[in-house]
Amino acid sequence: MMGFEHFCNMLFSNIDLVAAVFKKYGDISVELMQRLASYDTVGAIWVGDDQAYKTSLMINPDIMREYVYPYYRRICDIAHENDIDTIFHSDGAIGPIIPDLIACGFDCLHPFEPDAMDIYEAKARYGKKVCISGNINIGTILAEGSPSQVEEEVTQMIKRLAPKGGYVLSSSNSMTEFVPLNNFIAVMKTLHKIGKYPLV
Repeated sequence: MMGFEHFCNMLFSNIDLVAAVFKKYGDISVELMQRLASYDTVGAIWVGDDQAYKTSLMINPDIMREYVYPYYRRICDIAHENDIDTIFHSDGAIGPIIPDLIACGFDCLHPFEPDAMDIYEAKARYGKKVCISGNINIGTILAEGSPSQVEEEVTQMIKRLAPKGGYVLSSSNSMTEFVPLNNFIAVMKTLHKIGKYPLV
């Protein structure tokens, strides 16, 4: 709404404006969650809110903790009161804020972008607290690999991340038109072949 460069400038020159914009969006988001929760057909909600580049967070996390995460907590609380799961999506190196996102109440984190995050380390550190999802690289293996290479990658992900639960197989971002159909089919075939408990 403000443009990112203008937003960054306002963090220093007009924080009251930033706070007002966050409040406006936060209030709208909470109201939207309340409306979604009134439908018994909603089983999960997806919050997409990129907060990091491949090497670092976009802004000081203290800003998010003060102005944004309280709204996340309200959204998650409303969802959980209505038996709705919550999924949080952010590309980039979100490692420093994973504890914050867990504290907000998110049930699942996505997508653990391969060039920015080690999904195996994340599963080892946080796998008992939050579901881990993602990491099949859309820019390399899915776009440029062969179906057999995709099958090998998916197999490794499932065998290393799925034991003891808490992993949802997913690409490292949304499936796009440059992913060959045969590679997408290879993902699904491999998932249906070995992605059921008990794992084989």
